[in-house]
Amino acid sequence: MKYNQASKKKDFRPRRPGKKPASRPDFQKDIIRVLERAGSRGASAKYLQEQAGVRRHQTEAFLLVLAGMVKNGTVQQKRDRYYQSDQGQTAEAVVIKVTEGFGFVRPDEAEEDIFIPGRYFMGALPGDRVKITVRQGRGNLKEGEVLRILEEADYHFTGTFRMENGLPVVYPDTQMKGPVPVDRNETGGAKEGDKVSARIVKRGRRHFDHRAAVTAVFGSSQLASVCCEAILAENGIEKQFPPQVLEEARRIQEKGISQREIDGRLDLRGEIIFTIDGADTKDIDDAVSLTRLEDGWELGVHIADVSHYVRPRSELDAEAFGRGTSVYYANAVIPMLPKELSNGICSLNPQEDRLAFSALMHLDQDGGLMEYAFRKTVIRSRVKGVYSEINQILDGTAGEDLHKKYYGLEPVLHQMKELATRLARRRTQRGSLDLESTEAKILVGEDGRVQDILPRLSGESEGMIEEFMLVANEAAASFGLERELPFLFRIHEDPSAEKLEALAELLKVLGLDAAQIKPGVQPSQLQAILKAVKGTDMQMLVNSQLLRSMARARYSEVNKG
Repeated sequence: MKYNQASKKKDFRPRRPGKKPASRPDFQKDIIRVLERAGSRGASAKYLQEQAGVRRHQTEAFLLVLAGMVKNGTVQQKRDRYYQSDQGQTAEAVVIKVTEGFGFVRPDEAEEDIFIPGRYFMGALPGDRVKITVRQGRGNLKEGEVLRILEEADYHFTGTFRMENGLPVVYPDTQMKGPVPVDRNETGGAKEGDKVSARIVKRGRRHFDHRAAVTAVFGSSQLASVCCEAILAENGIEKQFPPQVLEEARRIQEKGISQREIDGRLDLRGEIIFTIDGADTKDIDDAVSLTRLEDGWELGVHIADVSHYVRPRSELDAEAFGRGTSVYYANAVIPMLPKELSNGICSLNPQEDRLAFSALMHLDQDGGLMEYAFRKTVIRSRVKGVYSEINQILDGTAGEDLHKKYYGLEPVLHQMKELATRLARRRTQRGSLDLESTEAKILVGEDGRVQDILPRLSGESEGMIEEFMLVANEAAASFGLERELPFLFRIHEDPSAEKLEALAELLKVLGLDAAQIKPGVQPSQLQAILKAVKGTDMQMLVNSQLLRSMARARYSEVNKG
């Protein structure tokens, strides 16, 4: 019945005799009927209106119904055309990656991400919650299409500011397609070529239709230091610590180590223990020791006992939890904890008492793990060892100054080299692959520009520490498995058939035997290929492709090897 708008009471005025109230057309059924006939061609709003027999005075109501069907996913809109959605294969997901021509979303209840071609993204951005259709793509890859955006993320990004045809735009560094137009009043004072941070302030149905506002200007994009600042900002990494966190760290540093804290710990200050790191390392968090025994070796890996200082539910604990890790970039580092801890009381600096957590491992002559123990200890590092210096000691090229610095430690260093060789041999026999890749070290000058890019060299001492850390990890994993503790394992699953096929094709082109490169390939067969190309011009290419063929390492509560 009608309501009188003024009184809000029912209007009981009689209707004209013989005239029935007009029935409301079922636009939803009409729309579905027309779209079913249209199939993959879809239909425009005008065509739908014509085929559904919508009269002029019903246009507004019809368009509202159509918009509602798009919103609830019954109908899919692509630009100015409409299609019937496949309701049997829909899912809700979060956009995790957008590139120039495609992207990926992560469904709520699925273990694998869904590939979305760029033309089917509807302008969705990373962090958006979307409804998608899912279908089988090429090979084992699932593909999808965004039906609608359920929740829009507050999307920020970094990029380079430009003026094109007199109009300001930002070319995004990653993720979103570009360029993104910027309103003239929202440039934040940016100049041509500046590295900036921006925020999407107006959404379009395509990535090219979005509009942004500049929120921060870092400076010239030609400076490496400026680009670093932009990368940190894009990833939400703060260089400064909150005042309350700094104050808590200062109190701990000023307090030092008391005798009460040392009591009850295994005292290893009399043992030959030292650290080995890069020359510019300030946060020294691990040290090693080695003793030759009649039946083998006693290897010690000693880690700074940070948990003694960072207590649960403290300001430091909350800050470290939020950061998750220290961040190393170019020639700088942002520590997970304030320098009073990371470079101070928690750093195993030479000739200073430090609290540690030690893995003490008894190995047989060939490096097999026989026994192990984990103990809270107090140690005193003899020297701050440097990789490049120890490599000179081991290869016999060290000068008098290095012999003086490492006086009394050289016999232990040569024993460590011997044990590392045995550990590597044993690891290879167990099926480990020694894949080589080239890392770069970027040198940035005081003016913020890149001065040089050098290969990061790895010698005897680097490999030595890697082998010792692997043994400590093996002991920790054994500890968890033997006690059936909830544990996280870093695992590598079998490579996919498609990736192995690509590897086999490359090997054939290079004239190498690829007959065994198929599902079920054994580590020994891959080792034979690496051995065949070692020292040749093909070594880095084959190493790189073989690495790409391997399943990406992931963490799991199940030990799958």
